[in-house]
Amino acid sequence: MAGNFRGQHKGDWTIDAPVIIHGQVTGDVRILPNIDVVHHGQINGDLIVEPAASIVIHGMVNGAVRNLGGKVVIHGWVDELIDAAGAESQVMPGSRVRGKGGAHSWND
Repeated sequence: MAGNFRGQHKGDWTIDAPVIIHGQVTGDVRILPNIDVVHHGQINGDLIVEPAASIVIHGMVNGAVRNLGGKVVIHGWVDELIDAAGAESQVMPGSRVRGKGGAHSWND
């Protein structure tokens, strides 16, 4: 990973370099193609994963995760998971996905 983010990012954030997120984002997050992200914090907005991007979610997303063709692995809490055609998403045991966006639901 190229960098670590700690603290609070106010507003929307387009991620264009690999990063590990330990803080809070108070807006939508977009991960550009070919970028890898690890998320341990909190996103208060939607998370958009572009084709060929990837994210491992250990934290919370208080909004929809919109996978447009990337790779998403959920170990944490997500309000909704919406997969486009060709998207690859995994909901791991013990994680929580509450929304109606696909075949994913509460996973105990």
